[in-house]
This record gives sequence, structure tokens and C-alpha cells, in this order.
Amino acid sequence: MIRGLLALFSSGLIFAPQVLAGILLGLFFGSKLSIDQIKNIYCNHNFYICVFLFVGIYVFSFKRTYKNSRGDIDWQDNLLRIIGYCAMFFIANIAAISFVYMLFV
Repeated sequence: MIRGLLALFSSGLIFAPQVLAGILLGLFFGSKLSIDQIKNIYCNHNFYICVFLFVGIYVFSFKRTYKNSRGDIDWQDNLLRIIGYCAMFFIANIAAISFVYMLFV
């Protein structure tokens, strides 16, 4: 567990906004909500839409990629980045929830 936390800091992954948001939200979910409430949140499609929008705004604001020097946006690469960052968010969220339940339950 300690090696995993050290790896997050040494790689700089902890400072990615989607990972940090996933960890903080996971810690909140794990400490304040019951398992049934967490299941209800994960079964609600609005949660996934909010995460997709959060990550999409981040990618198109700060991590946008272009096809060429004329400024054409590479939509395929940006969509793959959004999907990857959403996966990073959910993995960090689930790992933080598991961490809280491992320690306190």
C-alpha cells in the first residue's frame, strides 16, 4: 500500500486533476456514505455523464491535441484521451473507496 502511494507521488500521477478528484471523491464516498448509497450513485447514469463532462472540459481546455500546424483538432485522439482519463478517475475512485473500507470496516 505504501509503495503504491509512493509510486503515485514519484510518477506525478497524483497531480492529474482526474486522479486527484477520483481519490478525494472516493475518500468522501468511503467515509460518509454506506455501501448501498455508493451502489446507487454508481448505478445512476448522471454520475457518469458528470465525470465525462468534467474530463472532457479538462481535455479540451488544457490537453487538446491537433492534427497539423493549421490548428485542426484531432478528435479521435482527444476522445481516446477522454476515455482514458475517465478510466483513471474511476480506478482512483474505486481504489480510494476500497482503501477506506479496508481500514475502517
